[in-house]
Amino acid sequence: MRLYHSLLFLLFAVSALQAQKISVGEPIFPLQDLHTHGSTIVELPNGDLLTAWFEGDGERWADDVRILGARLKKGATAWSAPFVMADVPDFPDINPVLFLDSRDQLWLVWYTVMANQWETSLLKYRISKNYEAQDGAPEWHWQDVIHVKPGGPTERGIQPDDGFVRQVEAQYDAYGDYLLEQGTSAELFERFVAFKQDILAKARGDNMVRSGRLYQEDGSWSSQSLGYPYFRRMGWQTKNKAVLIGDRILLPLYSDGLEMSLFAITDDFGKHWEFSTPLVGIANIQASVAKKKDGTLVTYMRDNGPPPQRHPYSISTDQGKTWSPVRDSDLLNPGSGSDVVTLPNGNWAIAYNDTENGRHSLAVSLSTNEGRSWDYTRHLELDPGERPNTGAYPSIISSDDGSLHVVYSYTEQDENNRRIENIKYLKLNEDWIKAGDPDDSSSFRAGAALRVITPDPLLPVSGGVGTPKPSKVKRGDLYVRALVLEEAGEKIAIVNIDNLGWPAALGDRSRKLIKGIRPENILIGATHTHSGPDAYAFPDETGKTGADMKYLDWCVQQVADAVNDATSKLEPAALKIAEGEAKGKIAYNYYAERLYDPRCGVIQAIRAGTDGKEEVIATLVNYAIHPEVIGSKREILSPDLCGPLYNRIEAKTGGMALFMNGAQGGMVTADNRLESQAEEEARTWEECQRIGELLADEALRIVADAPIQSNPGIRCRAERVQFPVDSEMMRFIIQYSPLGIEISEDHQISTQINLLNVGSAQILTIPGEALPNIGYYLKRKMKGQQNLLFGLTNDAFGYILTREDFNSFERYEYVSRTSLGEMTGEILIKNALRMIAEQPVPAAKK
Repeated sequence: MRLYHSLLFLLFAVSALQAQKISVGEPIFPLQDLHTHGSTIVELPNGDLLTAWFEGDGERWADDVRILGARLKKGATAWSAPFVMADVPDFPDINPVLFLDSRDQLWLVWYTVMANQWETSLLKYRISKNYEAQDGAPEWHWQDVIHVKPGGPTERGIQPDDGFVRQVEAQYDAYGDYLLEQGTSAELFERFVAFKQDILAKARGDNMVRSGRLYQEDGSWSSQSLGYPYFRRMGWQTKNKAVLIGDRILLPLYSDGLEMSLFAITDDFGKHWEFSTPLVGIANIQASVAKKKDGTLVTYMRDNGPPPQRHPYSISTDQGKTWSPVRDSDLLNPGSGSDVVTLPNGNWAIAYNDTENGRHSLAVSLSTNEGRSWDYTRHLELDPGERPNTGAYPSIISSDDGSLHVVYSYTEQDENNRRIENIKYLKLNEDWIKAGDPDDSSSFRAGAALRVITPDPLLPVSGGVGTPKPSKVKRGDLYVRALVLEEAGEKIAIVNIDNLGWPAALGDRSRKLIKGIRPENILIGATHTHSGPDAYAFPDETGKTGADMKYLDWCVQQVADAVNDATSKLEPAALKIAEGEAKGKIAYNYYAERLYDPRCGVIQAIRAGTDGKEEVIATLVNYAIHPEVIGSKREILSPDLCGPLYNRIEAKTGGMALFMNGAQGGMVTADNRLESQAEEEARTWEECQRIGELLADEALRIVADAPIQSNPGIRCRAERVQFPVDSEMMRFIIQYSPLGIEISEDHQISTQINLLNVGSAQILTIPGEALPNIGYYLKRKMKGQQNLLFGLTNDAFGYILTREDFNSFERYEYVSRTSLGEMTGEILIKNALRMIAEQPVPAAKK
């Protein structure tokens, strides 16, 4: 058991996926009792395929393990019988890697485990020029050992200023800063520090201290006990294919002793080897490399560390010599090998276990934008059973025609519950990946749950910047309402909370408490009632806040509880989705009366009733409006018009209701103007009921005749976007808010934007109050049959204007002053348009 296994793991209590079973790979040889693993594949110049794997009665502890191979002749449909590629008698030979160099020489690289422990692995390679003329193993003309020697000379012991140790320590310092930036718990950080010290001790040679010489700058020396570099020289292992850059061979290596990655580099076909800077995180191993069109290299690694279970990645801009600090990507990884490849057209494909726990799901994902997103995924193996078959440890390559070839390890249980294994192969292409998994009528599920968050005793209410006003009575209750959707194991959560806004500093805390859903797939939006407690923790002119922090802490937990409850209630479902004009006296823009979007989007999750009738699980209403009928000055705590909307929908449908606001900035508000006196407003609960119930009735009318989408697909993309904070007032709020909102030294703030495909609809999140002209423009560019904007979602950064609108006329002075700055809208639009362009068109599955 290695040290990283003692790091704090967050186990996801997720029930088995209610998804179809998929198995599309073809066996290279029949299932057998022997362990078969670590496959690799290469396409030869004549079009033949050659694969290799290791096989024996175990792995490092089994001395009978050897490297076997097989051929698939061009045009053939069956693989040859297996043959021996390499075998050091009475030693385990593990993890073969096949590739062709720029001279079309065939390489086989693997390692022999000298003392039945990974730390004693010795790298070896063979080269062949005659590998096409015969049916069996290639004819090898050269064999050697790769002697790994990162860092400087250590003839008389590792010196205190050793370069390798400095590199490792610098990487760990950078990674520690990253962990703190991510909000890592104190307990986990303490474990990281202990892990760091253990690895640094190995890098210094503390495990092999012998007599040595301590050198001074003038060349003099004194006798001293010093460490020697066993862990730096031995124990390096292979998993994935080499990458070619001209004549340069860049071979990924990893060490289970040092629990890091490294690249071996040769520019003269193995005569001389040099080594990259180490790639250091928490047990990031088994790197594979993708190439950008500008020459930048991106490596994705296996995550053997603590949650979140994501592929660590690093970047090189100097052909693999040095690498950036290791960071987490968005790609899931359960501590299992993966492999990425760059296609001839520049797209990337990665074969991997797309889970946080387990190898029951093996997929290939495609990126058309050099890793910024992975918009297409299809499964090679998927088994939702309690004792699932597994597919893992893939190797993927690309042909000149764009075809992809994948080999991987496969296991299942025989009739006697014994583990049996083989290696599988599949040829595929981009269109196959883009088509997605085959339809399965039971794969889509939905669940809904709510929590009451009305404070007791009542708290002051906040309608924006300024001191909250005391509340004496309440009208209706405040809620957290969560809808969870799942399709083929992918889950998204849509949450609304009755508040003016819900900053990411609070939302991210809830995300850490939610089980079984990717944090980036959790959308938390505020309804924007102006009659709820202060969630921004607005500071006054002295920097103090009147917000009730204990109440906000409690709400953080209620958000998580609602989502976890909704997940536990997931059941087979279908969707009805519609968008249409909500008619009647509901909203208007009091800056320019008709400058608002009257369209109402509705998503309704339904189950099949026992009597054949539709039974509603939840109805989500998306409409742009300020719920400020009552406002913040009447000493009333209230969800405003949202409360009556919930009540009306739930009374009519029996399912839960949600409300997600839209692009309602500057200044789309409830139309509670008195008919007799247009300048006066009816700020009463009765008026809240009139508007809320009217909007509810219109939403139900709009969705009533929508077709049922019996197996809708879902796709959720998330990106971090940086916004400059130019407003002095907003800087003051961020600086003195006790929420701990992060802002960089150059006054940049980061937030998440999501673009979702849900059935036939496309949904874009906006982290604030976008003006309606921005909403109109973005909806026009979106690709759905129904296009919805979720405003005030994932963050609440005030008003969002275009540069042209910013301070353009007197009435926009307030919305400009309470915006981050004049570039906010431009940055939002630029990033949204790019995400929309790269997202596939939503399509309802029938």
